[in-house]
Amino acid sequence: MKSFFNKLFKNTFFQLLGWILSLVLAFITIYDFIHEPKGEIVFDIVGQNELIPAKASMNAKMQIFYNGENIAESKKTIRQYVIKVTNKGDLDVLPAYYNPKIKFGVNFEDSLAIDSLEIQRATQSRHFEAIKPQYDKTKITFENMVFETGDDFIITLNVIYLKDKEPQITPLGIIANTEITVINSYLHPPSKSLFSILFPDNWNETLARIPVYFLTCIGLIFIAAFIISIPFNMYRSYTKWYRKKIFKNKMGITTRDLEEQPKLKLIYTAYTKHGLEEIKRIDKYITHPKNVITDSALHEFSFKREKLQEHLKNKTNKRFNITEEDYPDHTMQSSFLYESLLDIGVITGEADKTKTTTEFKELIAQTIKCLNSKT
Repeated sequence: MKSFFNKLFKNTFFQLLGWILSLVLAFITIYDFIHEPKGEIVFDIVGQNELIPAKASMNAKMQIFYNGENIAESKKTIRQYVIKVTNKGDLDVLPAYYNPKIKFGVNFEDSLAIDSLEIQRATQSRHFEAIKPQYDKTKITFENMVFETGDDFIITLNVIYLKDKEPQITPLGIIANTEITVINSYLHPPSKSLFSILFPDNWNETLARIPVYFLTCIGLIFIAAFIISIPFNMYRSYTKWYRKKIFKNKMGITTRDLEEQPKLKLIYTAYTKHGLEEIKRIDKYITHPKNVITDSALHEFSFKREKLQEHLKNKTNKRFNITEEDYPDHTMQSSFLYESLLDIGVITGEADKTKTTTEFKELIAQTIKCLNSKT
């Protein structure tokens, strides 16, 4: 586990990050190339209010006339709508984008009349003069209006209709090859679920968020991996410290003794990193090296070792400055062990022509015996 995280964070982190950034930039470039900008006009019904109370006793006291008729005493009623018109697309709507045959706007089906249309608010003051809505008894339309991306304005209007025939609001026209959208958010509030927040109905906005979500996921994965590695590293550090203490106490040696005896230091290093089983593996290895390592694996190790030595040549004059963590693979660790044994003179020659020293064999046997003792 430790070698995995060492490799993940030390050797490949920046390479992986570079690949991720390259893929994201490539995705953005391709998306910008094939994406066709559109102007999306949305009529959002943000509010509505009944101007004539529903109670008959109150209606009897009211007199609201339209074209000479008292609406309060008829089968008709008046509803005031508050509509927010927004360009949610990524294209500024210019007069050239309008369809001259079909004006864009909204239709109030079954409406008897539309009256008192007013512009209440606009993101830009020029809209108060530029917006010139036209309306009849069933629809409102706009034409030749410059409507930039993100711009919006709010209009209010009164709709007269029969009490038993509520008007249905539908879109009219096409802008920049895009149909008009109507949202009745007053009657049907938009969903506030996590999915709807992360992935809105606007596909342009959703696609624009994908690279951000992707990088966020990668970042969370690395953070999670780092957090998970903390207890493993703490456990390994404690285990290594404990093994060092046990080895020195049972063998009756000091740090100076290890510096003066390279063979003992090799055994000490193997034990503190991997435990008693590693010492037994060394014993097996120097007796039957072909059972542990093949010539092809040794050749691969030697090639990688030369590359690492060239890389570290300018930093140190020491020949053997490569640690076992540079070769996390089990076979490559065996190759590293083989080279280490060559360095201290325990074995000589190629893997199939090795000679063991009696001194080292006895030292291993003594170490195993001491470490297995209860005292």
